[in-house]
This record gives sequence, structure tokens and C-alpha cells, in this order.
Amino acid sequence: MTVKIKNNAELVIKIEGMKCFYCFTVVADILREFDGIKEIRVGLNKGNAIVRYDKGKVSSEKLLESLKKAGYNAVPKN
Repeated sequence: MTVKIKNNAELVIKIEGMKCFYCFTVVADILREFDGIKEIRVGLNKGNAIVRYDKGKVSSEKLLESLKKAGYNAVPKN
């Protein structure tokens, strides 16, 4: 049986400017800093990140804003 928790959310982010392993690491580290992050998958080849998080603790806007402050063009895909 699968139980869904109502505050769980998934955000797929298109990240322009992520071109190397260092960028991959920076993006993951930025997103990991937030309380409420459940899972992060960063795809260097696809130029995206998939983030599962507790929307009661962090908003998608804050996640996107943090990447933009680091110099990445980050836009939601979903």
C-alpha cells in the first residue's frame, strides 16, 4: 500500500549553464541546503534537476531563486 503525504511535491527544473561536474555538484549542494528536501537527482546531460520536497517547509520559488542567485538560469518544467 502506498500512502501519499499531502505536503510532498516534485519539481523538475531546467538548468541552463550547468555544463560540467563542478556545476553538477554546486547545484546539488545548493538544493541540499534547504530543510524539507527529500530527494535530489541532477542530470548533467539533460541539464535538469528533479527535486522531491516537503512544500510545508520550502517553496519551489525559494529553490529556483537559490539557483538563480548562483548564476544559473533555472526554470520549472512542470
